Amino acid sequence: MSVMTVLGPMPARSLGITLAHEHLLIDLRNQFSEFTDPERRRISRQKLCLANSGIVRRNPYAIKDNLVLDNLSLAAKELMEFKRAGGGTVVDCTSMGIGRSPTCLRELSRRTGLNIVAGCGYYTQDTHPAALRYWTAERLADEMVRDLTQGIGRTGIRAGVIGEIGTSSPIHPDERKVLLAAAKAFRQTDAGLYVHTYPWGQTGLEITKLLIREGVDPAKIVIGHIDVDINERYIRQLLKRGVCVEFDNFGKEFYIDAADREGFCGGVFARDIERVRAICGLLESGYKRQLLISTDICLKCLLRRYGGWGYGHIPEHIVPMLRDEGVPLKVIRVLLGENPRRLLDSRAV
Repeated sequence: MSVMTVLGPMPARSLGITLAHEHLLIDLRNQFSEFTDPERRRISRQKLCLANSGIVRRNPYAIKDNLVLDNLSLAAKELMEFKRAGGGTVVDCTSMGIGRSPTCLRELSRRTGLNIVAGCGYYTQDTHPAALRYWTAERLADEMVRDLTQGIGRTGIRAGVIGEIGTSSPIHPDERKVLLAAAKAFRQTDAGLYVHTYPWGQTGLEITKLLIREGVDPAKIVIGHIDVDINERYIRQLLKRGVCVEFDNFGKEFYIDAADREGFCGGVFARDIERVRAICGLLESGYKRQLLISTDICLKCLLRRYGGWGYGHIPEHIVPMLRDEGVPLKVIRVLLGENPRRLLDSRAV
């Protein structure tokens, strides 16, 4: 088994503890939801600081500066917290349209000594280049395959996964076209395929039906963000189809006021203990090989510099919580080791 990292191929057995879904540098200003109240609107344009940090603990999308991670030195420093906690590998799921930078990922890997896996493909329709509406699925698939087998652009840095492919609710026709392209790319590479779903929706069922129909191995499909609004029936429906589901919002316990639920903002985020207990229930049902866990850090307020738990949250805090709830270490090793390794193994390497 081999995995493609931004520094080249490596044996899957060498990955160590793996964060299956993160962002080291990203621009999510497409999700900015400015306060409508004139008295509060000025806050939306402020830089994130201690004085306004409480606001983003409730609504992280209300301050534009919170939606951008663009400091390479800070990213390296934050990543070292994960390494000190025993971490080995990070999958960066940043796709086209939201600030993907393979050369920066390579530099971060060199600075930190961590393995970093890059993604490819396109995010949600509101971040697509205008010309994408005219492109065919075949053209999009060819681009993904080149990223996976030759290198992203002229960098020579190869992607190791497809995605995260962005979808909205409802799924936009151009997003559906990108999903079809991702399926075509999968058939040529066998690369793990990550899908961003709207966190307060249930589009994963439609997406998995499409991808499986197009020949994607269910075991290589990852449906993300199912732990924001935990719906056990929905999650189990996905798992019965053989796909992987990702509890990737650990550390996010936001509450968005009803009056501010506009644009991307959908509502309440589950708490970490609710995520842990949902995982325990699924483990009891025999789904341990279809579960992935991560923190999907994509906001400044999630970094330690700004009062968040940072990239070390899973090994430092969530693993002890899982142990407190009775999950054996050997099962935790499956969640943080075996499952990501199996997903990242690809014949494209």
